Amino acid sequence: MPRRNASCAQARWTYFFSRVRDVRAQADEAVVRAAVAQSAAALRFASDALRADRAVVALALAQSGWALRDAAEALRGDKEVVAAAVRKNGGALHYASPALQVVLLAS
Repeated sequence: MPRRNASCAQARWTYFFSRVRDVRAQADEAVVRAAVAQSAAALRFASDALRADRAVVALALAQSGWALRDAAEALRGDKEVVAAAVRKNGGALHYASPALQVVLLAS
């Protein structure tokens, strides 16, 4: 997807979730999957349960490693999830759990 289209998708989903503020939409797996598949930024509006869902987070990370910031704490401490984020954007390591940062930087 060209950068311009990605920005448009991000803006649409960010607007949708920020304006709707419908807890049902934020917890609806199909809605959130569609959103994060187009824009990783939509993950920040997902319910806590979906932000902890490995498959949903993987969809967001496929768009941008920066989505690690909005993943649940448990996933930010998961070596595989963090590795996927860092492969996409190296700076995403900043959002890994502090314990995992120490382990990864020491190796």
